[in-house]
Amino acid sequence: MPRAVILETPVWEGNRRIFVDTARVRQLAAFFFLYLATYAAGVMLLCACGYSLGNALFEFASALGTVGLSVGVTFAEMPNAALCAEIFAMFLGRLEFIVIIVSVLKLGKDARMAIAWICRKMDNS
Repeated sequence: MPRAVILETPVWEGNRRIFVDTARVRQLAAFFFLYLATYAAGVMLLCACGYSLGNALFEFASALGTVGLSVGVTFAEMPNAALCAEIFAMFLGRLEFIVIIVSVLKLGKDARMAIAWICRKMDNS
């Protein structure tokens, strides 16, 4: 096909046929990248705490998917770094990546605006 041809890929979403555009592909790619990056970082952290690769893969996937399964690695006396990583993974898995990221960005923006407002009030005083 010539380079000028525009191909639209149809997908069935429920009972309707929609066409996948580049914005939708970018959204999916961003979510996929965030999920895999978080998963890889968590698995590496669990491996750094002394767990085998197989156990780390299973445990972090279970935490990230909020499944609740365990091979015996997750317990209260595990290293704090591994415990915090799994807590964070459960939090992200339950509330979803995009919601958490947008919330943190919004809180950061609001905090900067509040600090700027306080500084302006102090300068006017």
